[in-house]
Amino acid sequence: MHKNTSVQILHRMSSQEIKALDAYLKDNILKSSKEYQLFQYLIKLHPELEGDSVDVGHILKKLFKKANSAENRKELSNLGHVLSKSIKAFLTDAEFQNNELEPEFLLASAYSRLGQKDLLDKLIDKRKKKGLSEGLNSWHSWHLHRLYTLRYFSNFTLKTALEENSLDQSLLHLDQAYLASKVRLKQEKEVLDEIRGLAYLSIESETDLWMRVRSSTSKNNYIELYVLSDQMLNKQDEASFHLLKKKLLQIGTLLDRNEHINLLVSLINFTSFATKRGEIKFYKEAADLLQYGLETKLLFEDDHISPEIFINLINTTCEAKQLILAQQLFEQWQPVLPPNLSQETSIATQARLDFFNKNFKNVPDPFEKNITFVNQLLELNLKTTALQSQYEMQWDDELLLTRCENFESTLRRKRDQFSDLHKNSFGNFVKMVEALIKMRAHPTSKNLAKKLEDYKQIVCKVWLIKKVNELKGAQKKN
Repeated sequence: MHKNTSVQILHRMSSQEIKALDAYLKDNILKSSKEYQLFQYLIKLHPELEGDSVDVGHILKKLFKKANSAENRKELSNLGHVLSKSIKAFLTDAEFQNNELEPEFLLASAYSRLGQKDLLDKLIDKRKKKGLSEGLNSWHSWHLHRLYTLRYFSNFTLKTALEENSLDQSLLHLDQAYLASKVRLKQEKEVLDEIRGLAYLSIESETDLWMRVRSSTSKNNYIELYVLSDQMLNKQDEASFHLLKKKLLQIGTLLDRNEHINLLVSLINFTSFATKRGEIKFYKEAADLLQYGLETKLLFEDDHISPEIFINLINTTCEAKQLILAQQLFEQWQPVLPPNLSQETSIATQARLDFFNKNFKNVPDPFEKNITFVNQLLELNLKTTALQSQYEMQWDDELLLTRCENFESTLRRKRDQFSDLHKNSFGNFVKMVEALIKMRAHPTSKNLAKKLEDYKQIVCKVWLIKKVNELKGAQKKN
């Protein structure tokens, strides 16, 4: 953590400032949160706090049950970034309270951050001419401070806001960015209350409220992006998906990187939900978004791409029936996989390529061969592909059922290593394959299509639908 901003800032702070920061954090975050626990560990090392003095292994043991896993190290890194934002907010707040030129100080900070030296010089000259005691309207001063210290704004958002013709327009633009962040955090009721409380809005109904927000003429209305994201995910609204995708591809590079990533991930998540419902057309949408995320490096982590992103890219491209492109993407992005996971990720992903190309015999058999995985999700993916391939080759039913039992045993034995979503999605897949095998051996009137439809979380749903329909057709012929 020696490069983490929070460590660097805390190292330079005095004991008195640390004490004030502690009080600030207690007021703004839960004392039981991991962020606060990390802060408590770091200040114990103060004033000798240095990057080399931070025992990452010790922190992992303190904060997580399973220390030193790649997932926990990633979460610790994210906690460090969150903590550094809280510390910066404290410093901004403290500096604001000690500065009599409140709004001018904030505008100066924004100009400085954006490298707008000419605007900064003009502001300084203006203050000299008017006298140091003269300030702006107190409500505007407080409101601008409230928005600025919430640190939700990208450089582009600030720059656009400061280009408005009047302070009122600047505040309106910042309000929209602030409210957009609230939508992003799914605090919808609070968003509505905030908008109703703004002096320049006259609201007659909740519908009118959202219409006013979304139809604002202010340049680059960021709140619309987050409102679209909220409607898309909460209401599974396809129209919002397409509109958000179009807007993100148009202005995404102008957004703050984290905002850009959040909105891209929300689009990818929507396609994931849609394909799990069996909506085939969203495989191509998912593949396009994943390619965009890799080409812009938004989905990179420490100069690498995760196994999950890689196998998802190849799988969705294959499902979209672009097999040649899938092979090209495999060769293009394989070199940037994490070195310690590259081999097992390549095995599991190549198996997907072989399956879609109907090279079923080339798919490794993890039920027989001793293939060990660091990333347990890759093991589930390979077992899924192997089971599909063996079903397609019409292996002996009893042998296939034994493999299904093995798969279910893996899910039970390693249940603490998987999320509920993964346990349900892969577990339901195995149940459906078992049902298909039994139905193939002993045809009955049991409605497998209804059974499949009832599973809201399941992998390979398109393939399962195809196999159910094949059994139906075979039964009709007989």
